[in-house]
Amino acid sequence: MTINKDSSQVTLLENERACLGTAMLRKRRQMTQKQAHHSGKLGRADLHMHSTYSDGLATIEQILHHVQHYTNLDVIALTDHDVIEGSLKARDLWAKGNYRFDFIVGEEISTKEGHMLALFIEKRIQPGLSIEKSIDLVHEQGGLAIVA
Repeated sequence: MTINKDSSQVTLLENERACLGTAMLRKRRQMTQKQAHHSGKLGRADLHMHSTYSDGLATIEQILHHVQHYTNLDVIALTDHDVIEGSLKARDLWAKGNYRFDFIVGEEISTKEGHMLALFIEKRIQPGLSIEKSIDLVHEQGGLAIVA
């Protein structure tokens, strides 16, 4: 938060942050039945995977198949570099299948300061922004931002 001499500016900035936080919590409360079932349970996750949509070697179909048959993961996130289309497509394939693991839509964002994972988002975050702006955009979607 930037502190200016004008205290109304400080209050406005604090209120904007509070609104973003409230929106993020409200979005997280909108869980699917499957998400609610797993809420509060321990499990195994890989939240940083890449496919052929960026610099990965496997297609999304191959990733879903591999996780289903050759791992004990309970949840995965597909986080290709600066694209969300592969993750959205993977979620659609996952939803149509009978997979034993959960799937999280994500993206690895290239910020000015470095890479950041964005989880639980629906729209692509533009690369090249400051990390602060990128985090704000992730939170506006109700997502979770993690430095990668």
